[in-house]
Parts: sequence; C-alpha cells; structure tokens
Amino acid sequence: MKIVIVGNLDADEKKGAISILNDTLGAISSRDFEKTQIPAIETNGETVREICEAAGETGYIEGIFPCPQRTDADYVPYAIATMMIDDSIFRIVREENGMVYSAGTGVLGASRFAGAISLFKTTKFEKVGETVKKALADFPKNEKQVAEKLNQYKNQFITTIFDNARTASGLAANITASWIYRGSPSAYLNRPAEVENTTAAQVLEAYQKYIAPLADGSTPIRWVVVSGSSSVEKFEVE
Repeated sequence: MKIVIVGNLDADEKKGAISILNDTLGAISSRDFEKTQIPAIETNGETVREICEAAGETGYIEGIFPCPQRTDADYVPYAIATMMIDDSIFRIVREENGMVYSAGTGVLGASRFAGAISLFKTTKFEKVGETVKKALADFPKNEKQVAEKLNQYKNQFITTIFDNARTASGLAANITASWIYRGSPSAYLNRPAEVENTTAAQVLEAYQKYIAPLADGSTPIRWVVVSGSSSVEKFEVE
C-alpha cells in the first residue's frame, strides 16, 4: 500500500496524520503479496454491440486499438500524434459530417494501455467507421508539416500534465500514479522535458506505426457500440 499526503501541514500536523495512519492502517498485520502481472489488453475481435434502451437511437461508440505503454520510448510522440488527430476527428466526424456530439482519442487502462477512439452521442448510422478512418488519414505528410504545428501540441501536452496539480487531490493523484506506474513519486516531473525533446520525425514515425495502419485497415479497430435495441445493429462501424 502506498499513501500520499498533500496539504499545507506544519510539523505537528504531519506527525498527527502519520500517527493516525500508524494506529489504523499500520495495525493491519503484514503478509506476503505477489503483484499481479497484467497482460496486454486484447484489441482483436468482432464488434461488440450492447443494448441499452436508455440510449434510444443514439450511439455511444468506442474503438479499441493497440498503442504504446506509458513508459515506452515512443509513448510521448504517439500522444502528440493523437492530439493532432483529435483535431482531424473533430473537424471531419463532427463538423463536416455532423455524426456526433463530440469525438476524440485517448487511452484505456492503468497498468496496461489500449488506444481508444470515442464517439459520444452518435446520431448517424451510415459510414461511421469509414468516416473515422478518413479522419485518421488526415495527418501531416512529412516532417516539415509536423514541425509547423509541433510546438502548439507540445504546449498542450505539458499543460495537461499539470492541470490536475491545481488541487491537492489532483497533485496527490499525479504523485501516486507516478509512484505506482513509473517507480518514482517524482518521475512525472520528467515528462515535460520528454515532451520538449520530442522531434517532428519521432511524431511522424509514431503516427505511421500506430495510427496510419488504422486508417488503411491493416490494423483493425475493435468497435464497441451501445445503443437501443432498434438501432444498435444499424451503426456502420466496420
């Protein structure tokens, strides 16, 4: 068990908090614990269609695909590439085709990641998957074009890292996640330097490795569709 305390505490208050923890959690007898080995998240398989009558004829859709893990060397370039793709998805899927209320990319999981494309409140049935693939293909074609936009997305990435740290609970969450998943409570503070050191070539390479294959179909997207019984089969995601 790992415990992180964040607050404006003086020395006596710190001692008091530690004493309470020792008297409660510290009184629990220790025993051997074997850390569970988390396997890679499976992203292959047929489309999952789940009926939820409360959704009516609106679709709540998620596309799952392979992506790098948080400590992989190409995770930061990949994350920047997805930020660029988010703008394409929003423009093509939402603004040009009016398919959804909102759309974007992200990751699922904790110890292990899978990439995700989220389509929130999808209201059109036809060519959903085809339109998403069109958006995924809409990416700068060379390093020069990536470099023209790179600083904008680097700043966006760095801002998101510290956005939660504006509150004590958010700061505690950052420290805890860093401690558990990266082995050090302060490892997350290295992320801005990793972002700043990322090159246009690395971002383009990450796009070509993880996202371009989704656009051309060489890497399948596994779709999960949630909607009412009268509409759940109508969404054309494959």
